Amino acid sequence: MAVLREPKRPSKKQLIIEAWMNGKRDFWQLAEELETQPSYIASTLQKNGLIKGYYDLYTTPENPLNIYFPALQGRMGFKDVATAQYSVRVLDEVYRRFEESHDRAGQHHCLVTALTMYNRARFSRKSAEARVFKKWLLQHLTEEDQGFGTHPFPQ
Repeated sequence: MAVLREPKRPSKKQLIIEAWMNGKRDFWQLAEELETQPSYIASTLQKNGLIKGYYDLYTTPENPLNIYFPALQGRMGFKDVATAQYSVRVLDEVYRRFEESHDRAGQHHCLVTALTMYNRARFSRKSAEARVFKKWLLQHLTEEDQGFGTHPFPQ
């Protein structure tokens, strides 16, 4: 006697792709309908080659944010406090290099990366690791605004 099985329900990923292919383009509406986050929809679409250029807190390294990304690529982590401390040393080295060359966009990228790592760590319940990034970030955000008038290019 054959056992009747209930048909397998499509996964959220499959539903997202199907909806997109059928012309649904409103991320917020799709998220509401599928009871998920708009960021999950965007990352699913990007991973499947349906959109490009999406970046958020959890975007993976194969999707570079900008030209500064390679300077830190593969060198950031928060597995443990020692890894977070290493990451901050790298951040500081790269940040100072950009500072010396008056590359404010590069410095900004370092600050954004530190904030991203802080949030990734804290949202992963790694408080000690998050504090390492927070300390570095606060130090740089509270520095006196020095040298911003000495930009080598005309404004």
